[in-house]
Amino acid sequence: KGNKLEIYRTKDITVNNIKNFEHLHFYLPEKTVAGDTILKLTGSGADITGAKVAVSFKGNDDPLLKPKERITIINAEQGLKSDAANKVNHIAALQGVSTLYNLSLNTDPNNLYLEVKEDGKLNPATKSFLEDGIAALAHINQGGDMATGAWLDDALESKNGLFGIISGQSSRYKTGSHVDTKGVSLISGANHNRTNTAGAFNARGFFEAGWANYDSFNSFVNAPNVRASGDTRYYGLGVYAKQSLKDNGVYLEGSLRGGKIESNYKSADIVDGENNPASFKGKRNYYGMHIAAGRIWDINPSGKLNAYAKLFYARLSGNNQVISNETYTFAALTSLRSRLGARYTHNVKEGLKTYAGLAWEKEYKGDARGSVKQFAIDAPSLKGNTAIAELGISFVPENNKKLSLDFGVKGYAGQRKGASANAEISYRF
Repeated sequence: KGNKLEIYRTKDITVNNIKNFEHLHFYLPEKTVAGDTILKLTGSGADITGAKVAVSFKGNDDPLLKPKERITIINAEQGLKSDAANKVNHIAALQGVSTLYNLSLNTDPNNLYLEVKEDGKLNPATKSFLEDGIAALAHINQGGDMATGAWLDDALESKNGLFGIISGQSSRYKTGSHVDTKGVSLISGANHNRTNTAGAFNARGFFEAGWANYDSFNSFVNAPNVRASGDTRYYGLGVYAKQSLKDNGVYLEGSLRGGKIESNYKSADIVDGENNPASFKGKRNYYGMHIAAGRIWDINPSGKLNAYAKLFYARLSGNNQVISNETYTFAALTSLRSRLGARYTHNVKEGLKTYAGLAWEKEYKGDARGSVKQFAIDAPSLKGNTAIAELGISFVPENNKKLSLDFGVKGYAGQRKGASANAEISYRF
């Protein structure tokens, strides 16, 4: 009682006989196809009565099994004794972690065999894999926001020299379910200002990097919930330019950035037939750009209002991932965001400024698409609207006029929920 026979990842095995096993578990190898035989018995008296039979599939990229196709689990040349315990009308079998089969386990005088009852279906839990791309795209967008923020323009106004910024954030993104991210981004570079016939010109080049971890959650109507976690890290280079027109306060700006982002994923809620949790890691290229226009009004002798419209674009390259021995194709991700906002800056005294702002952002794309075998996976998305509020302070120490320090916080509500905080230091030569 309790004896178990397990056959792992092999087929076409020939033995004389098997006896006295209460449990028979067959882990079918990846190249198992219709018509295969796993175990062949040549002796007489083959008897599996009372045995409980279980079958698991190793993942593969082969064509799906079709209805009415059979896989022979046991073939007994001289006859097979069996009973009702060996037969199962409905077996929900998972191949790799991608494909759900409805199978039946049947017997005839010489065989124990699996029969496919209907076409294989996509495991809905695979949607969770695409949340890794969502987390990566969100992290890249956070870096782009930091590199092009209006608060940074104020901090570097009329200054030439080096600067560094660090920003921490904690956000929840609605994706159909949700992804929670926590991380840090930084920028370090050089800033240059000069006047020209049109007004004032500002340019800066910078190195950017970021590190974050994420937790994702997906719920399904007829399947268990899936939780997953991972982390992302990126590094790249960027340039920024701004032309301010004299007399009327109008300005135009743009930026370009690019680099690589790495990520990894793991979920204990998605396991294959051998109870191995689904996991993967990979690298993607990214690039982003933005254009903007705005106008600054002097509201009073100590305050000014900056109204702006911005358009952000970012793209992550696609890649392939092998998960539980199956190849998944993850498409490139694109983000297209518009942002309308206004920001008021108040000069408290020489060397000390405060600011407050409101903005509305809309994401038009942000879909993470993927496929495995013949299936298109349900796509999570960053698409939606977000309201943004910001507060901050900037000051220059009285004992070092070449140094400036800036601190700010932002709050988000809508498609993105959460907060971020940033600190900036710049030094003018």
